[in-house]
Amino acid sequence: MRRIDVIHQGVPVGRVGNLRLTTGDLVVGELERLDGYDALRPTIWAVSRSLWSVGFLASGLDVSRMSPAPPEVLERAAELELELRDEYGALVPTDFVNVIERPFVEMPPVVFARLRLAPAAEGALLFRRKPKDLTRSV
Repeated sequence: MRRIDVIHQGVPVGRVGNLRLTTGDLVVGELERLDGYDALRPTIWAVSRSLWSVGFLASGLDVSRMSPAPPEVLERAAELELELRDEYGALVPTDFVNVIERPFVEMPPVVFARLRLAPAAEGALLFRRKPKDLTRSV
C-alpha cells in the first residue's frame, strides 16, 4: 500500500508510509505524527497506557504500576473518528482505525485498521433469463 494519511474530522494527524496487510484484513503501520496529532495525543496516550497495563505492546516494560484509564477517557477514545485517505485524498474504506502509542517516546505510534471491502464504482448488471416454459417436457 502506498502512503496513507490518518485524518480526524478533516485534519491530518499523521501519515503511514508503509501500511502492511496482516492475516485477514487487518493492516498495521507506524504513524509519522503531524501537527494535528497534538490535540489527540493526551487521549491516545491515556488509552495506550491502559492497553500496556494488560501487556499490549508493552514487551520489556514493568506494567505493575499502570492502571486502566478512567471510563470517560476510554469513551473519548472510542468516539475518535479516524479515517484513512490515500495519496490522492480518496477514502480507504475501513471498519475501524486505531492509533496506539508505544511505551517508549522515541518510538512512533502504531496504526491498526481493518479494511472493508470497497464498494463497486458501478452497480452490477443483471441479465434476466427468458422464463422456461414449464408445460413442455425436455
